Amino acid sequence: MSWRGVALHLARWVVVLNAFVQVLLQVKKPYMITVKGMAGTSTPKFRMAEVAPYVLLVLGSLTVCWIYLARNQSSATQGMLFFALEEALLFWILIAVVLLQEMRALRSAGVGWAKTLRARLSPVAAAVALVLLVVGTAVPAFGPIWQAVTS
Repeated sequence: MSWRGVALHLARWVVVLNAFVQVLLQVKKPYMITVKGMAGTSTPKFRMAEVAPYVLLVLGSLTVCWIYLARNQSSATQGMLFFALEEALLFWILIAVVLLQEMRALRSAGVGWAKTLRARLSPVAAAVALVLLVVGTAVPAFGPIWQAVTS
């Protein structure tokens, strides 16, 4: 399995869940032809809505970790912190892959490095902030996770 296959497998269930909810709510969308590739000479904007579900999943996992760390000193479920952090990291990696592929597409279209970085500065800054939150959560969670593994 390639890295793209793994990334698509991870990203797929959010799209399927979204489609299922839209069916339940009977959302009607008209068929529209979308623009493919880069139209014109301007750099296309990056829509954060594309990665918003994954950002929410990262933040949700980290929120659960912080709630647990604030309320509990030790319990039988403290090893689950590892899985919550793992989920946050996996979805952060997915966001990073989307951003890197987006920047790679801009470079392939002939956009220079400086313009590419300027065009994607906000999403890259958001990805850096998310990884800092993951690391900032992993540090205090390491003790309870290690205690769960070794006991």
